[in-house]
Amino acid sequence: MATETIEHFLDGLNLLVHPTKLKNTELQTLENMEVRPTSVSDTLTYLALTARNSYKRLHTDNLDFIAKNLIEFVQRVAGGSGTGSKFLVTGGYYSSNLVVKALLDAATTLTAVSTTASTDTGILSFLVFDQYLYYTDGNIAWRKWDGVTDAASSFVTKTKYGIKHKSRAFYANDVTNSLPNYLWVSDVGLPETVSASNFFVVGSQSDPIIGLEDQIERILIFKERSTWAFYLAPSLANSTLLRADEFKGIIAPLGHLWANQETYVQTSDAGLQKVKGLQYSPAVPQLWNFTKGFQNTLAALGYREDQLLISTFSTSAQTRNNRVFAFDLITDKLYQHNLSMSCFCSNRGISTFGKRAKAVEDDGTNRRIVEFDILTSVVEATVTCKARTKDFTFGGLEHRASLDGFAAEFSVPVTATVLTLKVYADGTLVETKTFAPTATGIQRHYFDLMLSLTSGYYHSFQLEYVQDATLAAKFALHSAVVSYTVEERAE
Repeated sequence: MATETIEHFLDGLNLLVHPTKLKNTELQTLENMEVRPTSVSDTLTYLALTARNSYKRLHTDNLDFIAKNLIEFVQRVAGGSGTGSKFLVTGGYYSSNLVVKALLDAATTLTAVSTTASTDTGILSFLVFDQYLYYTDGNIAWRKWDGVTDAASSFVTKTKYGIKHKSRAFYANDVTNSLPNYLWVSDVGLPETVSASNFFVVGSQSDPIIGLEDQIERILIFKERSTWAFYLAPSLANSTLLRADEFKGIIAPLGHLWANQETYVQTSDAGLQKVKGLQYSPAVPQLWNFTKGFQNTLAALGYREDQLLISTFSTSAQTRNNRVFAFDLITDKLYQHNLSMSCFCSNRGISTFGKRAKAVEDDGTNRRIVEFDILTSVVEATVTCKARTKDFTFGGLEHRASLDGFAAEFSVPVTATVLTLKVYADGTLVETKTFAPTATGIQRHYFDLMLSLTSGYYHSFQLEYVQDATLAAKFALHSAVVSYTVEERAE
């Protein structure tokens, strides 16, 4: 008899290489679990794979529209008094109007910002400049809101996109004059004052601008088929435009964001990429893009501390989405939070504030602003958690292995829910075992397996637990050990 230790499962999602090449601490699948501290005594706390804490809704109102964007706006009172209010602002097309609504921090109902006659353009652009939040859908001229009063901007040229850079406002894709390759620049400190000569022609008119990204020392200009960098000079006329490397893929970028001193770009055919200097390079392994849904046309990008957030959205034809992933930019490791929602935020990203990620849930019938909060719960009544190990080849392919038993250490919040172990031999489910805990807290259990069922080349194990999301205590999986018998293979 020999034993194999599956150590602690804390390396998060694996690199999606062949299962036999995964480390023992890497999981083949990890659903509705997250890496978080877990107390196992009054004095000891350590990391474990823990049932996720779901999310919470911030208010009781339903949105009338499918949200096109989400931004956090801090109202700054003129004169620098240090007072103001914080809002989440979103909007979309509803009943022949562009509707914009805001949620005051800690409020339970929405505030109507404006309702303006428009058509459904599919976009909503925000630009924060001093005490104003500017917005447009590209079909109406820019408007501004200071947290109290909504009014028209003095800049009347209709453009689709805007950004603040070095005390100037930049507006791209001129709709009024049908010049989608034009970049307009405001005077210093005056976002609504744009001189008639303050424009730049960015490449071909047949290649429209579809987004802007402030990179502190420059602006990245995204077009449907090319990327440009704009370097602002002290004299506007001396500013420089440089064409960057082509983004990888043949489909225009769907989203982009500035995070950790790099710009990340998402396309539906090449997934996640990043821009260093003027060159594109893969942001994550291409296999992640494919298997995790990052190439989904409804994937969205966000940033939280040192983590790149990627949300995916599931339709009936997409089976690997419906989740939120956190890609750690320091360690290049990927974790998934598995929140069932779609996120529409700044440049189709996820808005963050105070270590929390906010988004708009849209399942077609229940549109709400929600907050991802890993410290508190709750919306869903239950959530199924799964942790699937790699495929083990006990003794190598020249031997035949039969499993004697599987021992696991875990924490359970209630005694009413059973822990299920599923055993796979050569990819086929061969045995299912359950354990009903008799006490809460740390538990250790040995699942006795049948040798006649579990023999094979490859063996893997899946642990399942249904978590009551209303409970503060969470299920946690700490470690596991499998015992097995090896004999020479007779062909």
